[in-house]
Amino acid sequence: MKYPSVLTLIVYAALLLCIGLFEAWVFTRLERIKIVRTHLFIFIELLTIVSVRYIMKRLNTVIKTNSIIAFGFVFKIVVLAVLLTSLITMVFVVLPVSSNPHILSLISTYCLGAVVFLTTCLAISDMMSFVFRQFSKLRGNTRSSPMDRSEIKIRTLLALICALVLILYGAIGASGINIVRLNVPIKGLNSKLNGTTIVQLSDIHLGAFTGKRVMERIVDKVNTLNPDIVVITGDLADSNFQALKEAASPLKKILSRKGVFYSTGNHEYYTGDVDNWIKFIPQFNVTPLMNKRVCLYRSRDLGTESCDRGLYLAGLEDIETRKMRYGSHSMDLHTALSGRKEGVPTIVLAHQPWAAVEAIMWNDVRLVLSGHTHGGQIFPAIPFIYLYNPFFVGLYEPRPSVFVHVSPGTVYYMLPFRHYYRPEITEITLISS
Repeated sequence: MKYPSVLTLIVYAALLLCIGLFEAWVFTRLERIKIVRTHLFIFIELLTIVSVRYIMKRLNTVIKTNSIIAFGFVFKIVVLAVLLTSLITMVFVVLPVSSNPHILSLISTYCLGAVVFLTTCLAISDMMSFVFRQFSKLRGNTRSSPMDRSEIKIRTLLALICALVLILYGAIGASGINIVRLNVPIKGLNSKLNGTTIVQLSDIHLGAFTGKRVMERIVDKVNTLNPDIVVITGDLADSNFQALKEAASPLKKILSRKGVFYSTGNHEYYTGDVDNWIKFIPQFNVTPLMNKRVCLYRSRDLGTESCDRGLYLAGLEDIETRKMRYGSHSMDLHTALSGRKEGVPTIVLAHQPWAAVEAIMWNDVRLVLSGHTHGGQIFPAIPFIYLYNPFFVGLYEPRPSVFVHVSPGTVYYMLPFRHYYRPEITEITLISS
């Protein structure tokens, strides 16, 4: 059987992506979302096929030339099973989801992770070998010869070891949820509000790979903190509301003195059902803040309510809505922040760090809570996500007395691995400054 070349598959994948981007500009909102999701599915499947073919070609060399590998045939069957299982991961993304993920979907994500890590390690090995050989030629080393089987075998074995380390370390890193506590000084905060606690959740990604059981564990951990305020800074879901209604239902068990507040991330819009998420999430005692704000800890002066001694909490739609053409949805700082009482500190929920860059320029905005980056999540992505985002992960002070906190996420996205920051629930204590 003759397989298409790697270059041919890459060209096909790039062509599909280009067609998808064109269709995303031409068609209506729901049509765009369905078409782009379909093209993305095909694109990722093609890249996975390329990776699987690349890995099998390299492993065949090792198995054929290394009698030390015990039970070579069994080893090959196991590897083939892992590689083939990785190919069905994206199928679960397009299939209807239930309240808890199917066991096969979870197994497939581990297999896909193994493919990603092994492909990365093999590719780095090949690139290093290529650079070394080119460097040798430039230095006039005429003895530089094409790679022999023994060199390929050694580099492949080293790549296997590196990939295994990444798999084990990443799986351990994603296996639990840390509780991280921060103290943040808030300029202008009423002394009576000193010690107010905010628990931040972000990037839970309910859907094909994260379900009700995980949501229940998150809620249990939140309730042990006895928070004053709970916020969810986007990417709560990866599918439509009706499909995930049961999975999201533990949210109504969160115990918080001032309530639970929610702003959208980019993934809610990718579901094509963000309007229903905004409309129906209040049934879980969650208040959506879409370019809106609320005043917490109001006081009564001369019989009227005032926010003079309180705190504003504002939420923004995701910044990506500006280029999505998703109906009337668009991040609007002016609507969310105009007309506030001067001197009253404001906390803003803005999913992406690029939105935080804009929010911190407004007067009296003292803290912006973001997510989105996942702290890079896995090794191949970490440097790229770090370089792209203005704030990567953790607490920043970009201006005097103005802070930005970027959560690494409460769960993970698709692949159950973490190489840099572990999943996190952040407890932020506000300190009068």
